[in-house]
Amino acid sequence: MAATYEAAFPEGPSPSASLPDSAPVMRKMLGEHFVRYFGEVVEDRLGVDVVRLPMLSTDYSLSIGSRAIVILTTTPNWFRSNWSLTHELAHFALKHHNTDSEPGEGDEAPADQFAAELLLPEDLINQQDWRQMDEPGVAKFLWQTGVSTMALKNRLASLEVRVSVEVVAALKRTTPNLIRANADVRELITRQQQSAARIFPTVLVDALQRRVEAGAASPEHLAWVLDVPVDEIDFPEPTDDSDFVDAYERVVAARPSHGDLEEWLTTNGQPAQ
Repeated sequence: MAATYEAAFPEGPSPSASLPDSAPVMRKMLGEHFVRYFGEVVEDRLGVDVVRLPMLSTDYSLSIGSRAIVILTTTPNWFRSNWSLTHELAHFALKHHNTDSEPGEGDEAPADQFAAELLLPEDLINQQDWRQMDEPGVAKFLWQTGVSTMALKNRLASLEVRVSVEVVAALKRTTPNLIRANADVRELITRQQQSAARIFPTVLVDALQRRVEAGAASPEHLAWVLDVPVDEIDFPEPTDDSDFVDAYERVVAARPSHGDLEEWLTTNGQPAQ
């Protein structure tokens, strides 16, 4: 990831703005109904890049230069991704990333509390008639807020909200099971597929394409981002111009090896638990 950003932005990516340490303020910045397209809204309104990659053991947040980046594992469980994204945003907002260390165990509870306040604010919870709510009502609320049955159950308990028997029964079910029984299956599958898709920020892809087309970056970076064979990437071939040939050879020689990436992850890619 670091090598890809360096190839796209040799002078460093544009810095992310400082995030508010107040969940209500951040929620207002994100706007109404933000959770349905959470990653895109975070990029557009908060200036934080969101990447989705398969086969990660956990979700991460890190900084490259002054650019805040959240890396999520691809999963059809969109509610998990929503919580993880909010949790990682909390690490930035609460200044758990700094020059000396990465988020530690003591930072996890505050980040989870921030996530609960952002996704399930107390005033939104209090607007609902939980004593009269039925199963479809719970499913609709989960769909709109983008959280899991477990997250809602914990939030209701922490706020000491009294609920109906139907709510108790609904929250004992798994989130996919409850939603599938009470929602449009096509919309559910679309949301699952979007959460499971491999995605990179458009600003990164655009910058890489421009530099590769100019012969200033290795096409292998762009091939990795687009998840295609390098042969499918248009790349200017070297000509007899000695300066161009030299530049081409420097770009190819600068390609990171598998060992380089493993070493970087070992020293810099500590996951936020």
